[in-house]
Amino acid sequence: MPETAVSVVIPLYNKEKSIERCLNSIISQTFADFEIIIVNDGSSDKSVEIVAGFSDPRLTLIHQENKGPGAARNRGVAAARSPFIAFIDADDEWDADHLAIAVARLTAQQDAAAHICGYYIGPAKESREDLNRSRGIVPGAAPILAHRDPVGLKFLVDFMHSSCIVCRRDVVLSYGGYYDAFKCLYGEDSYLWLQILFAETVLFDPVPHVWFHTEFSDLGAKNMGRHPTRPALTDPAPLRRAVPAAQQRNLACLLALYRLIETEKLVRSGDGTLGRIRELRAQFPWPDAPPARIRYREARVSAKAAVAPLRHALSHWLR
Repeated sequence: MPETAVSVVIPLYNKEKSIERCLNSIISQTFADFEIIIVNDGSSDKSVEIVAGFSDPRLTLIHQENKGPGAARNRGVAAARSPFIAFIDADDEWDADHLAIAVARLTAQQDAAAHICGYYIGPAKESREDLNRSRGIVPGAAPILAHRDPVGLKFLVDFMHSSCIVCRRDVVLSYGGYYDAFKCLYGEDSYLWLQILFAETVLFDPVPHVWFHTEFSDLGAKNMGRHPTRPALTDPAPLRRAVPAAQQRNLACLLALYRLIETEKLVRSGDGTLGRIRELRAQFPWPDAPPARIRYREARVSAKAAVAPLRHALSHWLR
């Protein structure tokens, strides 16, 4: 029998400004049957010293060389002793009832693999509940088959922030955990959660119970528009094998949208040649005609890629 109901897993890398607040929000939970597993991913600041100042017997600190957030979370899952895993990043914090609500709902619905709640964001603690509801996030199981629009599909996946998720440990393990190859720093989380969303019953709650302190985020908000390529595009084969046949069309739509976003980034940076754009489109085509607004974005990418050599030649000539 597990010794605790929930294993809280925290990847820690140079978060001396926020880890104390994060831990205090966990220790203050109204649901107290948990262990805390912190995986120090090669921190070089005072993060570990701050953690060492906590005397809570439920806390375990594991050290590893820097391997990235996916590997750190997977190390924590491997050490967990509980049927439920709750993830939280070291710069976020939970409302006091976060675990109590999630565990109660997952216990009541045994076929549900995970519970995801809403969130506040930024130093002003801005709620995104109204926006999330307007985009289709409603209480209960996610109606994934109804979200056939590619942008809607992406929003559902994007809503699945790790700090907001409590998931059954055996489900996380069955999908191989987070993507951790090549020290992946972006998209390692959505790589896991989109598989679970497309194949399992997932409970959504638009009400915020988590606060994202984006002012301390080094990998997320501060890099908007400059992220590396998602592993969903560099290593899509495992996704295609894991997603059920009934969801393959939805997966193809999501990958095509990720590819469109990547090509938009390439043309903005000047690296998007027309040949490269065509190559990516061949790898990740739309399974059927996308909405008009998506076709317009595709056309803009083609136009910008086509004139890029002319711009480069003119710039060189004018020097």
